[in-house]
Amino acid sequence: MRREQADTSYPNGGLREPSALRSFFRSNLNHWTDFYKRTDIYARIYQERQATALRYAEALNLPVGSLVLDAGCGPGLTSASLAQKDYVVHALDFLHEMAAAARELGRDIEAGDRVQPTVGDATRLPFTDCVFDLVVMLGVTEWVAPLDSLVGEAARVIKPGGHLIIAWNNRWSLHLVLNPTANPLLAPLLATTRSRVRGILERRGWISPSPRGYLYSLRNFRNVLRLQGLTVSHVRGIGFGPFGLLLWNVVPEKMGQRLNSELQKLADHRVPFLQAAARNYVAVARKLL
Repeated sequence: MRREQADTSYPNGGLREPSALRSFFRSNLNHWTDFYKRTDIYARIYQERQATALRYAEALNLPVGSLVLDAGCGPGLTSASLAQKDYVVHALDFLHEMAAAARELGRDIEAGDRVQPTVGDATRLPFTDCVFDLVVMLGVTEWVAPLDSLVGEAARVIKPGGHLIIAWNNRWSLHLVLNPTANPLLAPLLATTRSRVRGILERRGWISPSPRGYLYSLRNFRNVLRLQGLTVSHVRGIGFGPFGLLLWNVVPEKMGQRLNSELQKLADHRVPFLQAAARNYVAVARKLL
């Protein structure tokens, strides 16, 4: 079995995530593990996102001992699954607590040194160029900007001919288009009002502060990947619910799950509109030789 160590020296400096993002994730540490055990429609969509990424990784047929970077590893669930395929996985997160959780999970599954925790910034990866056979980024693009810097760093550390599996949230997803307060066409008009209202609610302690989230269209994301020397081979749109209007879900949970399942089947059969209206995307891209 090939065992390699990625060179952890790097030229770009240290972490630069805003404190609001750190506070948000630190205050929800237990949530991220429990989230993958829930059975509601929202959780199941993200569970399917992870399952899709793992299926894509398995389909690459990487050799035993291949070096993999799980950037934004969270509690390490994806890292552990990849390590069980006998890959050497660097589980990177910007919180020490998350990296430590990934290490403990690696020990729980008896992965030995196949899960190697690293604390670092996804937009300034602490690795030299061209060291990984595969980089996986789930749950990162929605929290970190700019996108070209994030994807560029992933491309930098991938070996020529290596792969990136990356997920992002769709700007034109069905659940946003149908919601007047979140519709992408109306969002610019409502942004200032929404920001002011949220600020008032946060100052009064009625809601918890949360960092900004980022959304991207399928076309926008494809263009960024291409400009960074990455060729997309597969893209899957995932999830369509929960189905809400304004602040309320208007479709009961069980009915919503059935509706989401039927829409997913149609999207997987390449129905054009539904492909464009998925909540999330997972893509596989190859770095040019």
